[in-house]
Amino acid sequence: MSKVWFITGAARGVGGEVALAALAADDKVVITARNVEQLSKAYEGQAEQE
Repeated sequence: MSKVWFITGAARGVGGEVALAALAADDKVVITARNVEQLSKAYEGQAEQE
């Protein structure tokens, strides 16, 4: 069973690394950041799922 993660500050740093690790583990991830452009660049190419 996959986990669901809610990660703030996911555009870079520790939050970004945790988010990428969770995605690599096929977990579900909800990410937030103050800068939407940085967030978009950080996860470009990742599939968006609902």
